[in-house]
Amino acid sequence: MLDSPPEAAGQRIFEIILAAASGEKTLSEIHDYGDNEFVPWQVGAVM
Repeated sequence: MLDSPPEAAGQRIFEIILAAASGEKTLSEIHDYGDNEFVPWQVGAVM
């Protein structure tokens, strides 16, 4: 997979996104991380 052309990688990413949008569970959902929210910054007022 590391030696595949960029077009093939783009097609694979597109297929993964399409599958998730169609209802297929992602790995985070399979491992029960789907309800957790990732927030890289503080939400709200910071003092």
